[in-house]
Amino acid sequence: MSFLSVLGLIFIVLKLLGVITWSWWIVLAPLYFGLVLTILLFLGVTGWVFLKGDKQ
Repeated sequence: MSFLSVLGLIFIVLKLLGVITWSWWIVLAPLYFGLVLTILLFLGVTGWVFLKGDKQ
């Protein structure tokens, strides 16, 4: 398990036990990080390919 997965699980357990009163968006944020990073990487590579293709 990655660090962000473990952190996400810890936040979820703390939220369910009532130790923290954060919004669920914040509690689940470590789990979204990988998805957001993948989307940004995909958009960056796609943009680079299109820009490189226009210069030829």
